[in-house]
Amino acid sequence: MRKVFICLFLGFCLTGCGSKKIMTMSCSKVQSYSDVSFDLSYDIEYRGKYVLNVSSTEKIISDDTLYLEDYRDQIEKIYSPYADLDYYDYSVSLDGNTLTSQSNIDYSNVDTNKMILIDDANSQFIQNGKVLVDTIKSYYEELGIVCNK
Repeated sequence: MRKVFICLFLGFCLTGCGSKKIMTMSCSKVQSYSDVSFDLSYDIEYRGKYVLNVSSTEKIISDDTLYLEDYRDQIEKIYSPYADLDYYDYSVSLDGNTLTSQSNIDYSNVDTNKMILIDDANSQFIQNGKVLVDTIKSYYEELGIVCNK
């Protein structure tokens, strides 16, 4: 009986003791000016201290169609170099007075070296192929985005 208990205990520890639960940190910011509003939201999945996935939705609302079209062109220019990068998905759409940009980056699978080659600014987040949750949290908070773990 004692051997059975020891085997069960060791089996439990080997399968569950070392694993950490996947957590989600939500970050957001809503800001309005006289002719434009921004609604930004980011969901960061992480395990331990490392980011696994970042999903973002950024909405810009304005009655100024030319402003939204210009902003759309700028966003598409930023994202287009990532178009062929696996595990990095994005979309940009303009519907009426709302420009919506959505992205999903699977940091557990994406080629982070290619991300840095595309834009060296990615190196401020990526260290040894990984992103620390505290690094991305600090970055968002510097931009006035509120994050809750």
